[in-house]
Amino acid sequence: MSKTLKIVLIVVGATILIVAGAGVAGWTWFAKNKARLAALGTQATTEGTAFAHGSTPAQCIAEAIRRGDRCDGFVCEAGAKIFLRACAKAATTKGKECAGVPPRSEIMQSALWALGRCRESPHPDEQRCTRIIGSLQEHCQELAAGKPGAR
Repeated sequence: MSKTLKIVLIVVGATILIVAGAGVAGWTWFAKNKARLAALGTQATTEGTAFAHGSTPAQCIAEAIRRGDRCDGFVCEAGAKIFLRACAKAATTKGKECAGVPPRSEIMQSALWALGRCRESPHPDEQRCTRIIGSLQEHCQELAAGKPGAR
């Protein structure tokens, strides 16, 4: 067996071990935190629905971004996204929050739209804002598709 083939096999084997190890670590973490994640999702949905009464979707967006500003990890950020979806869905007054929202399948248009929406926020250059605002895009896509419960 040539030296090059040995090196390639070692690199491929090490890569497989690293990927498998990361998969096992991720699965273990999720299994340990499943109840906490479910509680976070339920709490964010409840808070988003409660905040929505008497609020406009623009206020929902501002509150979700404010909540995101306090985040230090992806779990907290996921809570802000869930809050925004629940709030936008339950908002008692409807604005034009879905006007000009591109479908998620249009990747470049989606990115430009999210950046444009985030320029209006207190932290226009943060990626966290674009990830949170993406949940509004999902909500708008559900509305456009006429999915039940999207309102």
